[in-house]
Amino acid sequence: VIAFLYTAMRTVDLGLRTALVVTPVNVLHNWRQEFVKWKPSELKSLRVFMLEDVS
Repeated sequence: VIAFLYTAMRTVDLGLRTALVVTPVNVLHNWRQEFVKWKPSELKSLRVFMLEDVS
């Protein structure tokens, strides 16, 4: 998923700048860590927002 999003965002013709990834609550923190781990070095910042409260 991370490689797909990176490729899609780098393809100028698509104009994709934002992505929404929906995951089960129990893997939210793992996904965040993986995005930070695999973030390309040319990206200065990566904003990750997590919504954990479902009540």
